[in-house]
Amino acid sequence: MDDHSEQRWRIGQVSARTGLTTRTLRYYEELGLLRPSERLVSGHRVYANEDLQRLYRISLFRQLGLPLSDIARELDDSSSELAGTIT
Repeated sequence: MDDHSEQRWRIGQVSARTGLTTRTLRYYEELGLLRPSERLVSGHRVYANEDLQRLYRISLFRQLGLPLSDIARELDDSSSELAGTIT
């Protein structure tokens, strides 16, 4: 991403803002649920607004009791609606 006018956060900042551990964020990345928008030359993960929006959706699905495999399908299905997921 070349446009750096948008606010971005490193993994520690995302962890502090969401209450999720950095290990959980890395695990979500490992599973393909959440990928940082970019990586710095130093290897640090950098998240953008759209990444945080996806993370909040993941967290909501987890709170609803969905397993991670179902969450992956829900996130990848652009026609999926929340109401259909929780019924």
